[in-house]
Order: sequence, then structure tokens, then C-alpha cells
Amino acid sequence: NAPRTTALMAKDPMILGTAYLPEAGEYNVTMLTGDQSNVPAFQVKGIHFRPAPEREPLGQSIDGSIVLEAKTATTYATKMRYAPQPEKNCHGFWIEADDWAEWIFDVTSPGKFQVSLVYGCGNGNEGSEVAVYLNDQEFTFTVEDTGGFQDWKEINLGKVAMDFIGENKLAIIPKTKAAKAVMDIQKIVLKPVSEES
Repeated sequence: NAPRTTALMAKDPMILGTAYLPEAGEYNVTMLTGDQSNVPAFQVKGIHFRPAPEREPLGQSIDGSIVLEAKTATTYATKMRYAPQPEKNCHGFWIEADDWAEWIFDVTSPGKFQVSLVYGCGNGNEGSEVAVYLNDQEFTFTVEDTGGFQDWKEINLGKVAMDFIGENKLAIIPKTKAAKAVMDIQKIVLKPVSEES
């Protein structure tokens, strides 16, 4: 149900909720306007569907660390998606080189952080070059065989300063895809470190 807007020319979009579209293809969208006999006008400029995460990221923990789980990322993908099975709990099916994921999260205690990634990669699929962008910082690494897509390995990507309170963004984007699949991503962890380290 859409509440009344403040003006007919309101520019900010009204967020109605979330919808799950399980596969590619055409979907019907129906809008029921109800009785308009007592209102001067009803205008719709368009309906916009944008990708959304399975769940919003948790806030910064009491020790200052930030854990960005796979289910809290928004995927811009045709194949890669969140796999909720307990043994997975990751972004998998990363077989398209143009697929990527983004986390938008809040920082309440700025500082310097160690950035680490937990991922898995099956034999024969290693070798893709991947970039991790955290605000204006870039980290790159080459995916290694971990023994299986759900055999998790944690790698340290480097340190970064997040100097302001509020919204930050992190994206994982392949630069090259070496084989059938890039990798599975379970989570990214940002751990505070001292300014001297």
C-alpha cells in the first residue's frame, strides 16, 4: 500500500518493499489504484526494480570489527547469487565475468582496518584476478585453489583507513576469469588495527 505523497511532483521515489525474482524472464506487474473519486489526481512516473541484498549488514561490533556476510551484499549479476544452504552460506555460481557484488555499510568508529576475504575455489578454477574496492582504495589478488568451492580460505588483502562516520562501500569485481567459475565468497572481515601498524 502506497501512502499519500506530499506533492504530485515529488521527486524522491517511494520504496514499497522487496520482491524475489527467481529467474530471468518476463514478469507481469499490476497496479491497483483503488477508488479515485475523492482525490484530485493519481500519477505514476514509473516503477523501478533495483537489486537488493538478502539482509542488511550488521553494524560495527563493540570491538570495532565489521563482518560483511555474503547475504548482506547486493549482486549485480545474471548468474552469481546467494546460496543459503548451511554448508554454503556464500555467493556462488560466479560463472559470468561481468557479475559482481557490493556491500553498503555504516562505520560508527572510524580508524585503520585490516581487510580480509574468506573464499573458496575448486580445483581447475584458480587463476582469476579479482579486485576489491573499498571506497577509493583498490586491492587485487589472484584466486587460488582452496580444495573446493566450500573449502574456505581467509586471505589478508591489506590495510585501509576509513576516516569518516557513515556510509561506506565495498565491491568485488573480477578483472579476469581464468576458468569456468571465479570463486565462492563467504564473507569479508574488517578488523581494526593500531595506527602505527
